[in-house]
Amino acid sequence: NAADLCVARAGAVTCSELLACGLPSILIPSPVVAEDHQTYNAKEMADLGAAVEIRDVDLAPKQSTPNTAGQKNDGEPAPRRRVRLEYVIGELLYDTEVLA
Repeated sequence: NAADLCVARAGAVTCSELLACGLPSILIPSPVVAEDHQTYNAKEMADLGAAVEIRDVDLAPKQSTPNTAGQKNDGEPAPRRRVRLEYVIGELLYDTEVLA
């Protein structure tokens, strides 16, 4: 395999390809799709043990503030947001019970 883990949205084609490849994944359903179908796809994948679902809102900035030097619109420096996602991915990669 060229990858050990996939981080993706939870569209139907993406989920079927992940299942076909047997690739563990972190699925982040898009909050702006018809009838919230990606959330249902991600929950099914998680129930099968093929993925971990993370809600988009859990990765989004918590509040907005005006731009200031070295900061994005949410008031938190950009590197910290990146570290938060890297921590989530790291925990999933090294916790054998999560994706087992």
